[in-house]
Amino acid sequence: MGKAVNELWSIYEKYGHQVGALVKMEFEDLEGLLEAISRISRLLAVRHVEIKKLGPNSIELMAIGPSGTTDIGNKALLAFIRGFVTQYDYEVTSEEARANVLRVVLQKKA
Repeated sequence: MGKAVNELWSIYEKYGHQVGALVKMEFEDLEGLLEAISRISRLLAVRHVEIKKLGPNSIELMAIGPSGTTDIGNKALLAFIRGFVTQYDYEVTSEEARANVLRVVLQKKA
């Protein structure tokens, strides 16, 4: 199962990278995009999204999803986020996913 799961994460990361390239045409700034996502999430199946600026080049993203979110769903979303934020020259430096809570720290690449 390990190899198949790693291939799945790779697919999600590539997909995140491709979607990030399309979205970057509209939102040049990752922080502006995350703020828009926070507002839009009220319409989606996410109970809460919080974005916190940790420093000049560091952002924490926290999302609470609906009850019943699976570990696989969280890991797929993390892989997608990793691919997506590369379009904005950010990388995931810390991640925590449990139950329906997801915390990700993003750092701007030097």
